[in-house]
Amino acid sequence: MVSEEPAPFIYERLGERYNNYLLDEFQDTSTLQWLNLLPLVDNALATGRFNLIVGDGKQSIYRWRNANVQQFNILPELKDSEQNDILAERAASLAENFKAEVLDTNYRSLKNIIDFNNSVFEFLPQFYLSDQFKSIYDNASQKYRHDTGGYVSIHSGNLEKDNVDLENFTLIKQHINHAINSGYSYNDICIIARNNKQGNLCANFLMREEIPVISSDSLLLKNNPEINCLTAFITYLNNPFDDISAAVVLKYVVENKELSNNIKELVRSGNLFSVLAELKIDLKPSSFNQKNIFDVCVEIITKLKLEEHNPQYIRFFFR
Repeated sequence: MVSEEPAPFIYERLGERYNNYLLDEFQDTSTLQWLNLLPLVDNALATGRFNLIVGDGKQSIYRWRNANVQQFNILPELKDSEQNDILAERAASLAENFKAEVLDTNYRSLKNIIDFNNSVFEFLPQFYLSDQFKSIYDNASQKYRHDTGGYVSIHSGNLEKDNVDLENFTLIKQHINHAINSGYSYNDICIIARNNKQGNLCANFLMREEIPVISSDSLLLKNNPEINCLTAFITYLNNPFDDISAAVVLKYVVENKELSNNIKELVRSGNLFSVLAELKIDLKPSSFNQKNIFDVCVEIITKLKLEEHNPQYIRFFFR
C-alpha cells in the first residue's frame, strides 16, 4: 500500500548554509558570475561575516571567457549600480565593509627578477594602455625578501619568420648548457612556451640535441618507445604479414648499426620470430597459445626486457 502523504522535505537556502566566502582570481570573474555571487556575499556581510576577494588585475587572461577585470578594478563600486536600486544597496554594503590591502612583497622570486618586473609594469602602461586600464597597474611595484640573485635575458632582432623558431631553440640550448656548466642539473630547468605547439617543437629540438626533456607530449604512452614496441608486437601477432609492425619491434630490440641487416633478414624470411631467434631472444608463436592479452603482454615485456627502461610507462599501460 502506497501512502498518499507527501514525503517530507527540508529546504535550506544556500545563503544560510555558508557564511564566509573567498573569491580567488577575481580578475578572471565574469560579470554574470559576479552578479550571481553578489547576493551571497551581501547576505554574509549583513550578518557580520568576513568575506575575502583576492585578485591581480594584470594577471587577467580569460577575456575569451568574458572575464571582466574592470569590476575588480573599481571595487567596492558596482557597474551600473546607479541605474538599479538593488545593485545600489549592495554597492553601499560593499563600501561600508570594504578594506583594500595591497600585498606588496614577493616571497617567491629573487631581486633581479622582481626589479625587472617592476620596471616593465611601470613602463608599459605609459605607452601601450588607455587611461581606462592604466589604473590596473597602480601599486604593481613589489618588494623582495631576497637581496640578491635572479637573472633576466632579453634577445631581440629582425629575422625571417621561418628562422625564428630555430634561433629561439638555439638560444634555449645555449642557456641550458650554460646552466649545466654552472652546476645546475636538468631537473632544475623549466622552459615555458607560448602554446603547446611551440612547446612541442622546442622539446623535439632539444631531444634531437640529446638534451633530456619531460613534456606533456613526452609523457604520453604513444610517445614511449617501450609501449610502441609492445603494441607493434601485439599488432604483428594479430597479422603476421604486417612487416611494418615487425620492423618497429626490431628497431627497438637491436642497435641501429645492426638494424639494416636484420631488416633484410626479416624481408627474406618473412618471419619476425626467426629474426628474434637469431638475436638470442627466446620467443616462439607457441609462447602465446591459449594466453589472454594480459599474459601475452607480460611475456613480450619479459622476453624483450621492456621493463628495464621507463617502467612507469609499463605500469601505467596496465592500468
